[in-house]
Amino acid sequence: MAETQILHVLNFEPEKFKNEIIEEIKNELKSITDKLNVKKETEYLTRKEVSIILQVTNVTLIDWEKKGILKPLRLGNLIRYRKQDIENSFTQKYPDYRNE
Repeated sequence: MAETQILHVLNFEPEKFKNEIIEEIKNELKSITDKLNVKKETEYLTRKEVSIILQVTNVTLIDWEKKGILKPLRLGNLIRYRKQDIENSFTQKYPDYRNE
């Protein structure tokens, strides 16, 4: 049979006791989530994918690159954009962009 443990709490206010328990649970959950927090892989998009997402032409993307609005990554002839960079560039410039 399982052992039963009884805890006697004397001279401890119920509200304070509850808050202590909640705080300990929060700390334990944070510790667990920190251990499980795996870095999300960066997603890269092609010029075509970005033009479809933003509903603009390749010419517009190239223009935005020259103006510094978008910063592509270049590997030889390959041009890629970090998805997070695309989102960040527009949410900084247009804060309501994500709310639509």
